[in-house]
Amino acid sequence: MVIHPASNSSASKTTIMSSTTAKFIGHTVSLRLLYLILVRLGGWLVLLGRSPVAKDVELLVLRHEVAILRRTCPQPRLAGPTARSSPP
Repeated sequence: MVIHPASNSSASKTTIMSSTTAKFIGHTVSLRLLYLILVRLGGWLVLLGRSPVAKDVELLVLRHEVAILRRTCPQPRLAGPTARSSPP
C-alpha cells in the first residue's frame, strides 16, 4: 500500500493507492521510457544512413527557417536603462 498526499484537498488528508495501481503506474513509466529510448536510437540510425548532401540540404533549410523567424519576430530591443537596471 502506497500513501500519497491528495492534491485537491487540505494537506492533512491523504489518499491510499493500492500496490497494484502503483505497479501499473511503474510499468507504464518503464514502457514509456523504453519507447522514448528506442525512438531516439532509431532517429540516430536514420541520421547515420544519410548522405552528406542530404545533411547539407537539411542544414540549409533549417538556416532559412531561422532567418525567416528572425525577420518576422524580431527580438525586443532595450531603449535605455530601466528602473531595475539603474542604481538607486
